[in-house]
Amino acid sequence: MQKNKRQFHCPVEATLSLIGGKYKPLILWHLIGGPLHYMELQRRIPGATPKMLAQQLRALETCGMLSREVVPEKPPKTL
Repeated sequence: MQKNKRQFHCPVEATLSLIGGKYKPLILWHLIGGPLHYMELQRRIPGATPKMLAQQLRALETCGMLSREVVPEKPPKTL
């Protein structure tokens, strides 16, 4: 077993390890209808600081639960 792989004893434990956190469920709920710009997510989740929102989005992207697309325009924005 690799060092960064974790063993889970049930599906609930595995799910909570992926979506556990203060804002991850809210982020996923808002994105279920389709892609949103970062600023739109920030408006919809006003309790999340920009730093915390970015960290939670990066974590969801790292585990493959969402993907980020950079739209080439001026000023730059992400979907």
